[in-house]
Amino acid sequence: MSILQETIHQMGKQARAAAYKLAQLSSDEKNAILRAMAAAIRKATPKLLAANTLDLAAGRKKALSNAMLDRLMLDEKRIEAMAAGIETHIAHGRHPKRLADIIAGKGISTRFHAAVAS
Repeated sequence: MSILQETIHQMGKQARAAAYKLAQLSSDEKNAILRAMAAAIRKATPKLLAANTLDLAAGRKKALSNAMLDRLMLDEKRIEAMAAGIETHIAHGRHPKRLADIIAGKGISTRFHAAVAS
């Protein structure tokens, strides 16, 4: 098994363990986690923007299409939209019963994944 495969396998095991623990939390505890996630995204804005600059440069070097670069591109408005999107789940009482779904990225935009990966 390659290092990448082993890393992905280990991440999967950790995600399953976390999902089990998250399933045991109350709605208030899950909401607190969601609020903390939104706050962490906002706090990390400068780091996300700096990392995104590198991602975009690498994408241009690899000749990604303009459409792909646009999907990858972050700015303060897009980052704020990610944080606000998480908070919307709380405000409207629509958060998933399984917080693990949010952490796994179900129902969150591609831009969120790009930010987390940066």
